[in-house]
Amino acid sequence: MSFYLTTLYLVKFLYEETPNLLDNKFNPTVMVVIDTWNYCYFVCMDYILNRLDNTFYDVYYLIKSVKVL
Repeated sequence: MSFYLTTLYLVKFLYEETPNLLDNKFNPTVMVVIDTWNYCYFVCMDYILNRLDNTFYDVYYLIKSVKVL
């Protein structure tokens, strides 16, 4: 799975923390960075869940963290 996510340039979401940029929340650039991070995190989570067997999916789909998953 790590290799697959590396080829998609999504492996960093397994190791990095979510950016905490709340001091500049009215800056449009900061908002774009946060929105992009959230979207890529969502895609990474879905790629991982998509590769699971249906029996495992029913167990793991409630997990909200890519690191834990």
